[in-house]
Amino acid sequence: MNRPFALSSLIFLVLVFLILIFFHTRGFIPYDEGWFLQAGKRLLDGEKIYKDFEFLYNPGGAYLNALAFSLFGESILASRLLALANSVLTVFILLFISKKLKLSGFLSAVLVLIYVFWGPGHINFVWPVMLCITAALGTGVLFLLGEKSKNKPRVVFFIGIISALTFVFKQIFGVAIFVTNLLLFLIAKDYRNAKLIFWYFVGYGSIATLQALYFLHNQTLLIYIKEIYHFTVVKIYQQGILNSDLPWNYPAPILTKVFKFFFYFSPILISIVSLKVLFARKKTKMLIYFPLITIAYYVFSISPTTDYVHIAPLLALSSLPLVIIYQGNKKTWSKTGIGIILILVCLLGIYSSLFRNYYRWNAPLISQSLFSDNHKMLLWTDTKENKNVSEITNYFDKNSKNEQYIFVYNFAPAYYLLLDKKNPTRYDYLHTGVMDTGKQNEIVDVLQKMKLKHILVNIDISKEPTIVSKYIRDNYNIAKEVNEYSIWKRIK
Repeated sequence: MNRPFALSSLIFLVLVFLILIFFHTRGFIPYDEGWFLQAGKRLLDGEKIYKDFEFLYNPGGAYLNALAFSLFGESILASRLLALANSVLTVFILLFISKKLKLSGFLSAVLVLIYVFWGPGHINFVWPVMLCITAALGTGVLFLLGEKSKNKPRVVFFIGIISALTFVFKQIFGVAIFVTNLLLFLIAKDYRNAKLIFWYFVGYGSIATLQALYFLHNQTLLIYIKEIYHFTVVKIYQQGILNSDLPWNYPAPILTKVFKFFFYFSPILISIVSLKVLFARKKTKMLIYFPLITIAYYVFSISPTTDYVHIAPLLALSSLPLVIIYQGNKKTWSKTGIGIILILVCLLGIYSSLFRNYYRWNAPLISQSLFSDNHKMLLWTDTKENKNVSEITNYFDKNSKNEQYIFVYNFAPAYYLLLDKKNPTRYDYLHTGVMDTGKQNEIVDVLQKMKLKHILVNIDISKEPTIVSKYIRDNYNIAKEVNEYSIWKRIK
């Protein structure tokens, strides 16, 4: 490697690292991120997942947050540091793939930047989909390495481990990567071998066995199976509690609808074209894994909720199939066109990650410039969230310092961590679709027994007809209001 190229590569890596630090230290999501933070906190407090508290996802994200708190102390920044580590790992995986594909320095840079801006630039906290993207790319690397490896059983053993870990992080992506891996074993001649498939299942089974033993030790295996089935199959797919309209079905000019249609279908379209390019060159080998896993992730995750938050990480993953299309084109005009698309995707990712609403509903990251020195947070936020955190924590510091428990209604569980309080109920996720009458009565029974002094509410409950809202209105008065939050104090 010549000195100028080495220097430019080092400068690029430093720049990427600084961009990732910028992304991972900004923004505050009290709902979705807070849900996983609270799960990690409850694990660290000795509670048993699924048995002592309800959780709709597989446990991997909760494990990671518990690990982050153990390593760096209980703060949102601690969790973000693990998310940052995952992003850095993924960047190096992409650079390794670039080297294997003999991409130019410019093309390698574009590949990495598309991932950085569409991935961590949109989802910058410990969230299952980002971990699953890393797992998919890592699996693709192992398949590439296995082509010329003299010890393929060891390679597929580790592929099995990654596949099982993906399921531990997110069940639908776990199924997607499992199916894709088996499909590649059937397609690729070098892997169409009973011995290799056996070692794949040995690797997969090692993680599955450890997880099952953990559940059995905590007496939670049957509870886990029952709850995951109830939420994934019954609530989400049968009852459709998370169903959303397709983006192009909303009222808008026809050109906007057409753009949305192609935008939301772009990962699968890119991947299909990528497969066509690979098969036409008759050099498919292990490269077909990348478009195949992108298609599988898309099919398994884009429904029932089709929104910007779900499409962004899939665009990050589809950058590699798009690069494969560029590399596979021999015609100058076609190559130029794909090159322009690559640059446009990168530029759109830069704009979207910095100037569009962060995580769809929050202020753009570029405007999140106020540092919260709350020792449980340590992130840059916007004016509104900074005020929420500051005033709510100040109130509880003055009026509820010695109280161990509060209740947060209906979905801002990050405040359990920020206030260093515990939830006396099993429920951190209080979406109306999952809170049936039985659960609401259970919550009210706990609140009546505990006689909590304070309840923190993040929605308008003045006219909400739910059992929990009525109980709060009947037994508490508003002591303080901050934007959408209200602190309710028990009537003596």
